[in-house]
Amino acid sequence: MKQSLLGRLLCLLVLLLPLQAGAVTYAMSTITSNWIDASAHAKLTSNSAPYKFTGGGATGCGSTPPTLDDVLSDLIPIGFNFMFGGVVFSNLRVMSNGRLQFGNATCGYGTQNIGPPQTFPNGYPDASMNYTMRIYGGDLDVTLRRSAATVVADSVNNYPTTCTDRNTCYISYALVGTAPNRSFVVTWSNVPEWVNATQTAGNFNLQIILQENGEFIYQYGVTNYASTGRAQIGWQVDTQDFEVSQVGLPVSGTAFKYYIPRPVAEYRMEQATWTGVADEILDTSGFARHATRVGATPATVPNAAGYICRGASFTPNLSAATIGAVGTPINVSTDVGSSGTITFWYKPPSAAAWGGATAVPAMLFDATTAANGYFYLTKTMSGTTPQLRFVVRDSLGVSRVATAPAPALNANGSIHIGLTWSFNPLAAGNSDFLRIYVNGVRAVETVFTTNAGISASLGTLHIGDNRSAFVENAAYGNSANGVIDEFRAYNFAGALALILRDMNQANGCLDHFAIQHAG
Repeated sequence: MKQSLLGRLLCLLVLLLPLQAGAVTYAMSTITSNWIDASAHAKLTSNSAPYKFTGGGATGCGSTPPTLDDVLSDLIPIGFNFMFGGVVFSNLRVMSNGRLQFGNATCGYGTQNIGPPQTFPNGYPDASMNYTMRIYGGDLDVTLRRSAATVVADSVNNYPTTCTDRNTCYISYALVGTAPNRSFVVTWSNVPEWVNATQTAGNFNLQIILQENGEFIYQYGVTNYASTGRAQIGWQVDTQDFEVSQVGLPVSGTAFKYYIPRPVAEYRMEQATWTGVADEILDTSGFARHATRVGATPATVPNAAGYICRGASFTPNLSAATIGAVGTPINVSTDVGSSGTITFWYKPPSAAAWGGATAVPAMLFDATTAANGYFYLTKTMSGTTPQLRFVVRDSLGVSRVATAPAPALNANGSIHIGLTWSFNPLAAGNSDFLRIYVNGVRAVETVFTTNAGISASLGTLHIGDNRSAFVENAAYGNSANGVIDEFRAYNFAGALALILRDMNQANGCLDHFAIQHAG
């Protein structure tokens, strides 16, 4: 089933529409193109070995090989573990129409990839497109025309295409480089686009590079652009975590890099002792927002008290007037802002302190410096059941609250907590939100509609205790009474993939470094 003339005209309307985005895990930057020569890479054809294009069957492809108009490849090993959207993949499928697919065998028709999602299926966001990358969702057609000079099994007799030579018109893949800096490269070389039953046109040169560090690159080579539609460029983890970076083909020589932005501050809590000296708690994000011990506690201990190596240990106190915290210079209003993410590990001293008849509330972080100007996360108690209560006061004086039942502690007595918030300018109702993730699962989401941003009265963030004497409830002046580790803050509302990445990060504990050099 191919697209009608009316459908193609509707495609053009996408140029007038705003690009869509959900809670985005990856940021994009334009970089210098560095095209990788793919002439010697393994080519995917209808009969290539060990991996080839297939069609029909459960995948629902629009073509049957050797016609390679709308087809999907076999599973192809990447050659390294590639984390995409918080999930590690060791293989992928190549879709002829400009997609890579991870754990996804949806095929479909090429014309369904063009245009806004409200016009055609499979445009981002679409539930069938989870864990996919789209370098250009046009109706690309790599079918080889059979002629007297081209009598090969991977060809179709008199097929109406400009693709007549597999040495120049192909889709290929290759693993290049050496660990830990390997790349998996997929290239569309001089592939034309299906126009109608009697014609293909143009020649698209596209290249996706998956990097071993989890980043990926889209490159756009010299292309004779004959498309009558305007296809999406982007990626989708799920229908809440996706991005349409552009609609329409970029200028030849353009390259986009997709990456997870670094946090605005990161505290791994690895120092052996803290004495209250300024900047002694190192920020390893690269932004030099080093923190300082406030009060008599917390104090790290020189052993593996944290989730990864050392952690910040907060002794119990039950008074808002007593503050023992990691005092950070993170100004929540300006350094983070109206959309943000915070992730960390928390370990109470015992299961009884976490939940039960004797458990009490515990402040986990706080940036409140004025009455009713709240920004905090506390563990509260509903009877004997622990809950996580996240409160953000907006610039109009409205408190936004998300409360999630907290699960049992994991095997080592810890939980991983992620918070995201977004006070955004979108006009759609209920597009603003607070979310709480626990152990990599979204525990609750509170949605609302507001023109407000985050309150400008917020101060710098304290980890492990209240920020000031202004607390919403006297019990919220209690300390964290436990260990907090691997604390990160971001200035964007990250999606599940970011939460999972932080939760799954691990490293060995080193006794010391020995640095040798010629000098």
